[in-house]
Parts: sequence; C-alpha cells; structure tokens
Amino acid sequence: MLFTGELKPYQEEPVKKFLERGNLLVAYEMGLGKTVIGIAAAEELLASGAISCCVIVCPASLKYQWAQRIAQFTDALIIPWKIKGEEILLPLNTCIIDGGKAAREKLYKQVVPLSRYIIMGYDNVINDTNFVRDIKPGMVILDEATAIKTFKAQRTKQIKKMLKAPYRMALTGTPIENRPDEVFSIMQWVDETVLGRYDLFDKAYCKRNTYGWVIAYKNLPVLRRRLATAMSRKSRLDPDVRPFLPEVDYSEDWMVEIPPAVRKVYKTIALDMIKELDNVEVFNGFDVHAYYSGHDESTPSGKLMAMYMCLEMLLDHPDLIIHSAQNGAGYANYLWQSGMLDDILESQKLNLVVDKVAEITQFPENKVIIFSFYREMINIIQEELDVQSVQFHGDLSPADKAAAISKFANDPECRVLLSSHAGAYGADLYMANYLVNYDQPWSAGKADQINGRHVRVSSEFSQVYIRDIMAIDSVNEWKKRKVIRKRRIAGAIMDGVGQDDTGSVELDGDTLRDHLAWVIKSW
Repeated sequence: MLFTGELKPYQEEPVKKFLERGNLLVAYEMGLGKTVIGIAAAEELLASGAISCCVIVCPASLKYQWAQRIAQFTDALIIPWKIKGEEILLPLNTCIIDGGKAAREKLYKQVVPLSRYIIMGYDNVINDTNFVRDIKPGMVILDEATAIKTFKAQRTKQIKKMLKAPYRMALTGTPIENRPDEVFSIMQWVDETVLGRYDLFDKAYCKRNTYGWVIAYKNLPVLRRRLATAMSRKSRLDPDVRPFLPEVDYSEDWMVEIPPAVRKVYKTIALDMIKELDNVEVFNGFDVHAYYSGHDESTPSGKLMAMYMCLEMLLDHPDLIIHSAQNGAGYANYLWQSGMLDDILESQKLNLVVDKVAEITQFPENKVIIFSFYREMINIIQEELDVQSVQFHGDLSPADKAAAISKFANDPECRVLLSSHAGAYGADLYMANYLVNYDQPWSAGKADQINGRHVRVSSEFSQVYIRDIMAIDSVNEWKKRKVIRKRRIAGAIMDGVGQDDTGSVELDGDTLRDHLAWVIKSW
C-alpha cells in the first residue's frame, strides 16, 4: 500500500518532523488537512515495515470520514458501501469499530487482526477495554485530541494508559480551548518530557489569587517555545497557507431587536439570577462554561445555570423553554406555568434565519450550514425552512452521520445542513459556502471548530461566509465578547499574538453579573 495523495508544501514539514521524533502534536487550524498529514505519515511507516498497524481514535462522527480519506489517499482496494441510500467508498484493509456490542466483538476478533488501519471512537477505548488492550499498534493517531484535554479526568487517564505506542500523533486545531492546562494534558500523551510535572507547569504559567483562582496566565512566550519542540502549528493566515484556502467573510452579524414581551421575561430571569449569584459567589464564584451542560438544579450553581440557559432559550425560541420544562427542568417549568411566556408567540431570530436562508438559496450554487446548541432548535428551524435539509447531531449513529453529509454533498436539492454543536469537531463540510451560528458556543475552541467547518483546503468556493445571529444587548453579545477574550490565551501560546508586553494575558472585566445588573437598570 502506498500514499497516493499529494501533500501541499506546508503539509510536508509535520510529516518529516513526526518521522524524525516518533511523536508530534499537529496543531494545524481547521481545514488545513490534518487528516492527510496523518495518513501520509502512517503510510511511510507501513511501507517501510516500521509498523504493521495504525489505530486511529476519533469522535464517533468522523469514523467513516477517516475511512473515506484512507480510500482517497492510498492505493487500497475500494468497496462501495450503501448507508440509507447514500453510497460511500471504503478501503478494504480498514476496520471501522462500529455497531452494537456483539457486532463490535466480532470485528475485534475477526477483522482487526487482518487490518492495517483500525478506526475507533473514544467511547470504544473506554467501553471495549478488554479488546483494545490486546491491540498492539505501532502507531496511534488521536484525532480531535481535545478529547483528552482534562488531564485529571479518569476518562483521560484511561485513554492515555490504553493508547501508548512507539509512534504517537495528536491532531487538533484547538489544543487550547479555554486554559493552557488543556495543551499540557495533550502533550502528556504526545511527549511527557516537553512540559514536565504539572505542579511546576502551574507555577510557571498560572497566576493565582489568594483564593487559588487563576487571574492571569504568564510567561506565555516561554511556553510557546517549549511546545514548539514537539508541535507543528499553522494558521490559515500564514502566507504559505492562504493561497490554498477560500477567503472568509466574517464582516457582519445578523442582529435582531428584543421585543417588549421578551424583555419583560428576560429582566425577570436577570433579577432571579442576581439573587442566586449572591449565594454562589460567597463560596467559590460561578463559571458559566463549567456548568454549560450536565448541570444539576439541586445545587446553587446548577440552579443558576438553568436560569442562564433559559435566557438563551428565550432568545432562540420560547418553545425551547416549554420543551425543557416537559423534560423535567424545574426553572423552565416555573417560567412556563407562571404564564410569562403566553404573550411570546414567535422568535425574531427564527424569522430572520428563515428569511436569510430563502435569500441565499435563491442561487443554486449556495449551500448553508446552521449550528445551534439546542437539539430541539434544529427541529424547529427545519420545520420552518422552505428548502430541503438534513440534520447532523449526536443522536445519529456514525453511519447515519456519514449518510447525512453524503446527501448534503451530492444532492443538489439538499441545500441546508442543520447541526448541533456536537457536530462541530472535524466534519469536512467543504460543499457549503455559508455558515450560520444561531447561538454562540461558550468555548473559544468550540467557536473556532464550528467556524472552520467550511473553511477547507477542499472547499469548492473562492469565498465563504460566516454569520452570527444575535439579539441586541443580550447574553448573545456578552458571550461573544467573552469568547474573543478567551481566544487571546490560545493566540498568545499557539501563535505569539495577544499577550501584553510581559507575556501575560489578564482575565478580568465584563462579568455575567455586570450584564445582568445593566439589564435590570436599563430595561
């Protein structure tokens, strides 16, 4: 088997560096071809006999995409595969770990021993321990390696323990989504000698107050230089990269006014949140991102997070609050049963996105991706659109996700792909030229992952567009400002931009309390 693709000039350096070192973090931004870099490196080792098997671990939604790229960039024998009427081409020498427990067990016993590539999800590493530990790969590729960004998590520790191999490559365009210790965790797996012990790392790069909270990050140029020994980094703005990518128009947001009936409920929620913040902040402060999912309303922080999410849902569509209430959310149920939502009959954001999609799809070459955090919002948008669309979200199987992307790519009548934020990582949506954020992600890394879905080397367009839909003077705008500040941390470490003259990035100002207090005073 041989690599039959053609690397772009900027893709050659990480392959060479990896083969020299045996381990590497490839921190190329989204769309620059990290997958082909991984395949090219693996094919070199397979062809030389240095390894006989490469294990690729990726988000479940990307399993079939990886297999398709192996088929595309190697001379492996190809077999056509039908999924929900959509045909995709898969390589014969590759085992995709998928399906129920019995089906996976059969694959491990019968197909894995004969395969040069084994593609599995992170959940397979955790759930199929007895089989995974028997695989002795010469090389492991961790795709979207932010899956192991939380180094104290038991899940991360198990993945690192199970996936040791002589050759290790981590791929991610966002090795720092919020904090520097995320890249520390990834580098622990790639090459633990680069950043050393965590206690020393924390003292060197984190500035804490008397309570132990991080208030700034320091010495970031030093951290960047240390990482560079085991990392390859490219940005889409680098001069050797830009000619291969479409131009990105991110020049405007789509803004909507908040009508009086919505403002009234919004202000009520703000008053409740200020009271709850007084309880939470006495003890240990409140980090919205830490509670963005999986919150427990029985705790003060969980109750506050439930209120915050009701603010977002109110702006997206009031039916989201009702849907949440029907699924057991206490604060949402309080808003619903109080009758406060009775006078809110429509969503300004929904009306705008429907109008804009109608304008865009007047031109047959245009295709649109719409992202929303809320799974139910995808259903609501789909019902209102007048054009054919497909959904892409975490409840779909990997095969169904591959079929959805195939339909979006190949069916000229399918003009819109509606995705939850779960679809942000890795999906190559080169066939679209418009991307719309219906609501804002909290994580800077997640925002970059989403916005990079159609900014690809493989893009069919010379220019692509990104548009955010936001309610004026709301948490939509506040959250976007916070994400921009968080992006400075990653920019300082990864690209040497954004820090002050001392090499630090301060974390202060524009708190959630500030926004809520302004609403209460001004509305």
